[in-house]
Amino acid sequence: MYHLPRVLTIAGSDSGGGAGIQADLKTFSACNTFGLSVLTALTAQNTQGVSAIHTPPAEFIRQQFQCIVQDIRVDAIKVGMLSNAENVKVVAECLREWRKDYDGHVVLDPVMVSSTGSVLLEEEAMDRLLTELLPLATIVTPNLPEAQQILYRAQIPDLDGATLKGRAMMAQALTGLGTENVLVKGGHTPLSTSELEEQLAGFGFDLVTEECDSVTTACGRERNAAALLFDEKTAFEELGSLLGVSVYTRDSFYMALCRSASDYLFMQSPHDSWNVDVLYEAGRQRTTFFVAPHVSTTATHGTGCTFSASICSASAKDLPLRAAILKALLYMQQALASSVKDLGHGPGAMRHSANVVARGVPLRSEHSPYPLITLLPSRSWSLWHAYTRHPFVVQMMRGELPLASLLWFLRQDYLYLRHYSRVWSKAGGNPECTTYDMAKFSAMANAIAKETQVHIEVCESLGIPAAELELTHESRATMACSRFLLDASDAGLLSLLVSLASCAFGYAEVGLWAKRRQSPNLPAPYQRWIDEYSGEAYQSMAHDMLEFLEAYVERVRPSVQQVDGLQAIWDTATRLEIGMWDEALAMGHPT
Repeated sequence: MYHLPRVLTIAGSDSGGGAGIQADLKTFSACNTFGLSVLTALTAQNTQGVSAIHTPPAEFIRQQFQCIVQDIRVDAIKVGMLSNAENVKVVAECLREWRKDYDGHVVLDPVMVSSTGSVLLEEEAMDRLLTELLPLATIVTPNLPEAQQILYRAQIPDLDGATLKGRAMMAQALTGLGTENVLVKGGHTPLSTSELEEQLAGFGFDLVTEECDSVTTACGRERNAAALLFDEKTAFEELGSLLGVSVYTRDSFYMALCRSASDYLFMQSPHDSWNVDVLYEAGRQRTTFFVAPHVSTTATHGTGCTFSASICSASAKDLPLRAAILKALLYMQQALASSVKDLGHGPGAMRHSANVVARGVPLRSEHSPYPLITLLPSRSWSLWHAYTRHPFVVQMMRGELPLASLLWFLRQDYLYLRHYSRVWSKAGGNPECTTYDMAKFSAMANAIAKETQVHIEVCESLGIPAAELELTHESRATMACSRFLLDASDAGLLSLLVSLASCAFGYAEVGLWAKRRQSPNLPAPYQRWIDEYSGEAYQSMAHDMLEFLEAYVERVRPSVQQVDGLQAIWDTATRLEIGMWDEALAMGHPT
């Protein structure tokens, strides 16, 4: 059974929605994890700044944390704004207690100052954060100003974060404070292409010739995500191939270069400004440079919160650390590129849902086992009602349908069902089909062929032998229905299944509805027709088709736009079915 990762954020709020727990929870959801939260502070803020901070009692923070972990298994924890020293102390105590039972990841984002310049962490709390909380973190993710502030508080000589060498030394120095891994984020100081090339050359990387010891590039190759289950180095490089990231190595230094497809197509970079984040892993004594195009936007509010939250989400899925950072970095690129710039009067915010594609069909569940066949009729309910409550059916179940109408319909429907069965057989040749699909389609074709036997028997009982039935000419309505099906058989498999479904499910519904409401002592031909479509054999066949269709929809997951196309197919098929009954009624009431 799939385990949806549970990810907890311990942070303050942002009433403006761009940062804090609001950003964290949006990110967790976008990264397909279940978000939990412990609120450490409430801020009154908007895009222009923080006007007030209300900090709840530290013991209430402990109560929130304990309430969650006593009931829910938490896979990873992100720690953000803590506001004061007492909060830092309590959170550290909670994490130490949690770590006795779980070896989950802890991502510490040392929030000290907001992007609008507001101070979010008291000075005394900074010292306690370094001594009590930082050693508990799997990874610490300071931006350049935060890294410099931590180094200053730890009385470590100032380092120049403007250079890659300085950032690498910063990251390494920060691990000396007790944490294993530090990612120094360089978004505050992007580098030009010439600066990037010059500084990377100092580590042995040549971006012009791309001649390095080991290279893994995307270049259009497709890799199976199962490769991520291999060793950590392989996972890092394989994820690079999946996401469009070139990975280079030189001794103990690594570089992950995130580039757009145009770079590969035209062998040149359209970017002239780059962000470089630097990771140092103390246990492996390894430095990795994460290089990505700088997204020029004023909507940068909440970038730190979002980046650490996305790293936490990926870590909760057991991705190795560098692979988790890569995945988070690509998510950040999308969210920044589609940011909400006009949110307020100050800096805008990232669009946390930029990577989320709306499902065309809701998830299948115990309470909603048939989402597609619930959705399609409901979106054109009046049309579906006109079909399944057609006067042809109403008159039949009351015994009022002219016999000429029934005979006309049986003869035309016999011809239509031959096409219907043929289309099921043809569907098995669709290249999208598995062997299971082929077997299922063959069974459906056989079931439809048996359905035609009822038409033959009823017609014979009314004086029309099978040989004469075979000589029937297709009417306009029948021809329209059958040709629509034959055309659909050349489309994709899902379109074909939906074109077939309107008939199958419509008759299943009509059969049960007519059976419950029919008049007593109906003429035998009418009763035979109702019994056929309300009977176990037909209902079972329709149910099998329903199960197959919904399972196939779950496999292919059509988009919203694709479902709009399926709706058009469904509605057309339904109108054509109505047309056959309209025609039959007209033939029973000649003018």
